[in-house]
Amino acid sequence: MVGPYVRIQGWGVRLPAPSIHVPSFAFWLLGAALAGLALLVLKGGRDKPVNRSFALFTLGLAGWVLGIGGLAGGGLPQTWGRFTFASASIVPAAFLSFAWAYPTPGRWPPWEVRGTAWGLGALLALTSMTTRLVVQADSRLAATPFHRTSGPLYPVYAAYFLAASVVGLGVFLAKWRRARGLQRAQLYSLAIGLGIAAAGAVTTNLLVPLVTGHSRYSPLGPYFLLPLVLLVGHAIIRHRLLDLRMVIHRSVAFAAAIVLAWTAVWGLLLLTLPVPTSRVVLPGGAFILLVVTALCLSAPVAPRLARLVDAYLLRGRPDLDRALQEAARGLFRFLTVHGVTAELRRILESTLVPETLMILTETPDVGGVPITLASLPGDGRSLEAVAAMAWAMPGPVPAVRLLGEAPGADDRSREVEEILRLTGVEVWVGLGRAGQRLGVVLLGPRRSGEAYLAPALHFLENLAEVASMAVETAALHAQQLLLQREAERLAHLARLARVYAGLAHEIRTPLTTISNLVSLIAERLDDPDYRDLIVRVVPAEVARIVKLAERLRALAPDTTRPARPIALHTVLADIVSMLAPVAEQQGLKLVLEVAPDVPPVAGDVDQLVPLFQNLVRNAMEATPPGGRISVRAWPDGARARVQVIDEGVGLDPALRESLFEPFVTTKPAGLGLGLSICQELAQAHGAQLSLTNRADGPGAIADLVFPATAGRPATLAPGA
Repeated sequence: MVGPYVRIQGWGVRLPAPSIHVPSFAFWLLGAALAGLALLVLKGGRDKPVNRSFALFTLGLAGWVLGIGGLAGGGLPQTWGRFTFASASIVPAAFLSFAWAYPTPGRWPPWEVRGTAWGLGALLALTSMTTRLVVQADSRLAATPFHRTSGPLYPVYAAYFLAASVVGLGVFLAKWRRARGLQRAQLYSLAIGLGIAAAGAVTTNLLVPLVTGHSRYSPLGPYFLLPLVLLVGHAIIRHRLLDLRMVIHRSVAFAAAIVLAWTAVWGLLLLTLPVPTSRVVLPGGAFILLVVTALCLSAPVAPRLARLVDAYLLRGRPDLDRALQEAARGLFRFLTVHGVTAELRRILESTLVPETLMILTETPDVGGVPITLASLPGDGRSLEAVAAMAWAMPGPVPAVRLLGEAPGADDRSREVEEILRLTGVEVWVGLGRAGQRLGVVLLGPRRSGEAYLAPALHFLENLAEVASMAVETAALHAQQLLLQREAERLAHLARLARVYAGLAHEIRTPLTTISNLVSLIAERLDDPDYRDLIVRVVPAEVARIVKLAERLRALAPDTTRPARPIALHTVLADIVSMLAPVAEQQGLKLVLEVAPDVPPVAGDVDQLVPLFQNLVRNAMEATPPGGRISVRAWPDGARARVQVIDEGVGLDPALRESLFEPFVTTKPAGLGLGLSICQELAQAHGAQLSLTNRADGPGAIADLVFPATAGRPATLAPGA
């Protein structure tokens, strides 16, 4: 910044006078950046209206900035001034067309409005270039202030510029409110950049000159386009704006990061130094640049800076060998196919960062080819078709195939590859072991725009081997669980068979008694003793049969009822309150001890109540008068633990192995179904029930351990 200085009394500091002067090369650089952006957009889709309109819009801005740069240089002010206004004349019309076309053409503004804007813009551009009806530059931009004379058409020019800009921004905001997902992110970046550019440039280069008659602040206008350029570049890199793919090599990105660090440090110095910029000499500036460069290249900073650059450019992780080692550890942490595929997705998205991803698995408990994870575009039917095609790809597994690089050996392979390529798939990865296909992974283009080169393909080959082993291990674990459940089901059926056999024996006895009495009715109906015997015996035997039926029904808990969180302290308190008077009548003391932080259990309260009641009643029957029964509950890690402790004689060692078998009892009048029912109810809730003798004295302990509530099924587990 050059020009006269103003001394501030008492501070001894000279500050520059309020004149605006920016070197012309800054405008040339900004104009070249805008022109390059326009050519990039046009190259990416010259047949698309949205690309053409954005390219014209950006070229108009580039011409306007270059014209201001020419004025700043001091030569040919009339020519550069006319070129500046002529270039700016096409900006509103192009912006209006871009707002209509992006992201998809809308119904408003209609062609009549857009055509009128283009016609008026072309007319004003021609008028600005060939006449003085719009504006006339009286001096170069470096002068203080820069004067220009408005022509009779300048109000028309200003009205056209403002109206088209406001309408275009309104269309943009309306589309942004309706957009979702990626389009919303793209529109968000564009709206911010366009809003800053429009507000700043229109104010400094249109409204202020219209009011004051001079362009003192015109050099600031182009700099309001910097956010637009940066945000458009950001939207291209991060959000695929206009379907552009821009591959930025790591070295270029790293150099750009260093330049940004230079700019930040230099700007901070210019803002904080208490001397004019003319006193910052070159050797000092070179030293600062050298220090910043050395710092960025140093061992502590360079890796972190590289990770930031790679993360921003969506390149993923550069160290694929280390990523493979972490993948080998991470994939085997899961024992379900779904867990392995979820971890595989995380690994692929963090290392290669594909735009689209589909993982197919053949799980033994589902069958078919389920789409485990998918981010490919399309509806359900199209995804199912893609999945079927991908699974039908012939060839050995595990394997990695870059589609289109080396066509398949047979017609079927080439046909499948072509269909997958049309859906946006670039890499096919087959998972399998011993020739058996276990899964398929489909990868779309990388979000960084880079191709799948040899290092990435080598990483995928090794990852396919590791993932195949992990999927096989998870599938074998699932099969083991199925076999275990089947074994438990068969054991349960065998147990029920023994129950029914014992039940038949138990029912036969009262039925035989009743049958014998009924057979004597004809002979002894008039015998008073016989009638008295029938009145006493038959109801008792029928009650015994009913009791057997009720206990048998409790032996098969209802597994269709939903499992809900149940507060143990409430259930146990109700049971103790209900049985405490009975215990007092028997000379027993029933005590409840529940920790305040005992976790809830998932289950059915109507089945938990008889479980706890049976255990407490058994303890009361085993404890002699004057004894104590303790019901305790406390957290055991994430699990809940309940114990019923009595002071009886303890467990008979001869019956330890058969305590939970049906019809095994030590009570003279017992049926032997109480503990069997307790075991069934406990297993239905996923709990472990065990009976042990006390170590601190006579008595037994009934120990119940309930699993953690998190991860419990929505319904009760079936009986063992």
